[in-house]
Amino acid sequence: MNLSDKEELEQNLDLISEGLKTDPKYVGALHGTKRILSAQIHIAILEKTLEGYRQVLKINPEDVEALNNKGRFSAYQGFISLYIGKYHEALIRYQEALEADDGILNIDPQNILALNNRITTLANIGFCFRNLGRHKEALEAYIEVLKIEPTNVLVLNNKGVALYEIGDHQNALKSFDEVLKIEPTNMNALENRAQVLAKEKTTAILPVLGEGVENVNIKGPSVLKSDPVDNRVRATSATQRSQPQVPTNIPSSSYVKDVTTIPVLGPILRIIGYGISLVILIPLAIFAWQAVLFLIGGWIVVKIVAEIIEHNTPERRAERARKLAEDARIRSENQEKIRIEAEQRRQEAWIAYTKLRKEIESMPEYQNWRKIVFERFGRKCAIATCDKTENLEIHHRYKSFYGILRDYRITNTAQACGCAALWDPNNGEPLCKPHHDQTKSSLYYHAAKIVMGVS
Repeated sequence: MNLSDKEELEQNLDLISEGLKTDPKYVGALHGTKRILSAQIHIAILEKTLEGYRQVLKINPEDVEALNNKGRFSAYQGFISLYIGKYHEALIRYQEALEADDGILNIDPQNILALNNRITTLANIGFCFRNLGRHKEALEAYIEVLKIEPTNVLVLNNKGVALYEIGDHQNALKSFDEVLKIEPTNMNALENRAQVLAKEKTTAILPVLGEGVENVNIKGPSVLKSDPVDNRVRATSATQRSQPQVPTNIPSSSYVKDVTTIPVLGPILRIIGYGISLVILIPLAIFAWQAVLFLIGGWIVVKIVAEIIEHNTPERRAERARKLAEDARIRSENQEKIRIEAEQRRQEAWIAYTKLRKEIESMPEYQNWRKIVFERFGRKCAIATCDKTENLEIHHRYKSFYGILRDYRITNTAQACGCAALWDPNNGEPLCKPHHDQTKSSLYYHAAKIVMGVS
């Protein structure tokens, strides 16, 4: 902290001490003391850090990191000075930050961080000029920002304020309209625009009043609202930048009411009101939900009962009976059709089998096989207790004639001729007709003939 700062601090402390002697409850004086001390301590700490970066830049003026840190801490000093109302000092700090940003952009014109910092610094320079009454210089600073970021609603609003202050009301309205195109709910722009329009309308009626109104005091807008931009912090939207961010140990307002005048009844009444609302609304919500469930359940029951009644009317019962009878008729017809088709397939298969059997039995190979079998058993019945030698028939012992044709898939005489199992002498034996008719294969054969209606 330099000598001038110490002298100014001592003067402020003397004034505050006098205020406390006059009014021991002068809480504003105590708050002012804390605010000034905290701000000046911050500035002194930042100044020591800045001096180090200044020394680095004397050695290497193109050190981007040192330039960035110099700009950042200078801008923070400017923001603290702006916060405690020292606008001339803030301008000096911001000018040093701006020089650091320009130094970075001379090295890297596309440096996003430096561009963003330049926007913030210029916007706060404009805010300082506005509070010093130098509105044209403030307007120039805002125009420089909008060249880089044309949609910055905060700076557009502040530009409108500067235009109004220099008497250019029409362009001020245009600037507020641009803000509202981007952000229709921006309260600063809405209020500022309304105040300018009110001023315009009030001025417009003066000629109608005639003579004698020269000394009428016409009030324009109270104070058009403009805001500084947060120090070196780029928010994601302009509305988030509308209020400055301050160190946590510096109060968030330049004026704090006396503690004896802080209203506490309002919050208590709001809490009580919220409690009463919850006590009333929660049972109402539960009752409404139960009523909805009851109505849904009643509707379901009515639908079920109506369906049961409609389902059991004589007409519906007669219709169901007709439908069941029709289904039974269709099912019976389908079953009969299936039976007839199956019978036809069996008939066709039997005819094909008997035809093939006759063709095979007429083959020389079959006759030769019969002769070999007869000779093996001495041309008599193979049953030991039977010595008949007349009306002998060939019986397939192990595998029936039909079984061989089926298993080997024989469908013509050529396939039969090449089937060794069909001509195996060990599979045949001569039997007299009575004994042959008692064999299983013969019984099946004769039963099939009867079923098929073949004599």
